[in-house]
Amino acid sequence: MQLPSIGFEAIHQLRTYEVDNHSRMTVPALVRALQEAAMQNAIELRFSIWDFEGMDINWVLLKKRMKINRFPKLGEQVRVMTYPSGFQRFFAYRDYWMIDMDGNVLASASTTWLLMDLKERVATPIRDFILVIEKDCPPTSECLPRIKGKLAPFKEAQSIKEFSVGWHDLDFNQHLNNVHYISWMLEPLPRTLLENGKLRQLDIHYKAECYWQDQLSSQIAKVEDGKYQHQLVNIKSGEMVARADTIWE
Repeated sequence: MQLPSIGFEAIHQLRTYEVDNHSRMTVPALVRALQEAAMQNAIELRFSIWDFEGMDINWVLLKKRMKINRFPKLGEQVRVMTYPSGFQRFFAYRDYWMIDMDGNVLASASTTWLLMDLKERVATPIRDFILVIEKDCPPTSECLPRIKGKLAPFKEAQSIKEFSVGWHDLDFNQHLNNVHYISWMLEPLPRTLLENGKLRQLDIHYKAECYWQDQLSSQIAKVEDGKYQHQLVNIKSGEMVARADTIWE
C-alpha cells in the first residue's frame, strides 16, 4: 500500500516480552506497537501533547475497531504504518496497518479521536493549524471505514475481575494507559480462550478517564460462541469507563 506523505512507517521486530506461550504477538503488544507509531507520527506533524503545551487542548481516543488476520511470531519483522485519515469538526480520524514483509495485512485499525478543551472538559473544534494537513489525507474511499453507532447494551455479567490502577499503569497524562483498558477487559475470559483463542476483531469505546488508585471492575458476557461483550466499571462511582465487543476464532 502507498503511505500518504503525512503518514509514518516503522519496522518492528517482535521481542520476547511481546509474545505469548505460542510465540505469537499478544494483543496488548500489538496495540502498543500501533499506538507508538501514532505518537511518532503526531510528533513529526507537531500535533502531539508536547506541541499543545500552553494551549489547554489534548487528544482523547474515543473509539477503536481493530481487525486481526494473523499475529506475527517471535523475531518476525513487520511494517507498522499509520496516518491521519480525515477530520470532522470536533473529530479526527486515524488508520493503522501492520503488514508482514511479504506485503500481507496482519492487522488494521480505524480510530476516532476528540480534541478536548482541558479547562472546560468539553469537545473543541479542530484547530486551523491542524487542519492544514487535511488536503494531504487520503480520500475517504481509500481509508478504513469510520466507526459509526454505539455498541449494544451490555448484558448480565457472567465473569468479573477487579483491578486497582497502579502508578505504573498511568501514561504521560497521568491517566490509565488505554492499552490497560483493553488488557484488563480481556482478563475475565475463560483460560482456554486466552491461551488458545485468536482474537479476530475488537471494538472498543472509551467512555471516561481513570486515575491512580481507582478501583475497576472488568466484566464480560458471552453472546454466543466466539463473541463476547466487555465492560470496565469504576467501582466507586458505578460509571462505565469503557465498553468493548470481541470476536474470537
